[in-house]
Parts: sequence; structure tokens; C-alpha cells
Amino acid sequence: MPYKNKEDKNKASKRWRLNNLEKYRQAQNNWSAKNRDKKRKSSKDWAGRNREKVKNYYLLYEYGITLETFNILFKKQNGVCAICKKEELGKSLAVDHSHNSGEIRGLLCQDCNRGLGMFKDNIELLKKAIDYLYGGKYNRKSD
Repeated sequence: MPYKNKEDKNKASKRWRLNNLEKYRQAQNNWSAKNRDKKRKSSKDWAGRNREKVKNYYLLYEYGITLETFNILFKKQNGVCAICKKEELGKSLAVDHSHNSGEIRGLLCQDCNRGLGMFKDNIELLKKAIDYLYGGKYNRKSD
């Protein structure tokens, strides 16, 4: 069937895909299996052209926030780590969140984020680490 224009052809293709979803998925899977390198390159190229979409999807999937919300937090923190106040050059600040409640606490540099992660958000363990750094003489009466 000849189409008047590209838009009509695209609409017909979309209609066919929706009506033949299993066939379409099978054809896609077959092509992907036979063309792994092309598929990988195509996906990588698309991600390179759509960095904001990729980051937005990642943030929504991992933390339930949009890129817009991330950017608001970033601006609120003046683009620096919430703990050490260091600017993360060449990298994005990490979203810090409570692993218990999922609540977003702020944005951290890679070092601070890894540090907290190693202590598994355990405040008592962090206090012991501070005490250790002070040579066991840390005065915790102000807690």
C-alpha cells in the first residue's frame, strides 16, 4: 500500500506494531541477537545524543526524582557537596538517600558518598571512627 507521506507510513507502522506486539517483539529480539554489535553501538549513540533523557530516567528509576528536582537540589547546594563543600569537577554529584526510608538527603561528591556508604549509614560506627581519629580521646558529651 503506497503512503502519501512519511507521517502516514509511521502511523501505519505504529498501528501494526500495536496490533502485532508479539510478532514485533520477536522480530526485534531476533534482529538484536543477530546484530549485537550494531545494537550496542546504536544504543550507545542514542544515549550520547540524549544524555538528559538518560539521566532523568536513571534518577526516576533509582530515586523517584526528576532531573528538574536534581537540578533544584544542585542549585540549592551551590553545585558543591553537602558535606565537604567541594565542587565535583568532571563528574555529577551523587544523590544521597536514606536506605531505610528512601528519603533524599542531598547531593554528595564521590568521596563523601562512598565514605558514608562504607559505614552503611550507621551513626554509632561513625562516632567510633571519629573517636578513633582523635586517638580515642574524642569527647562525645556534646552529643
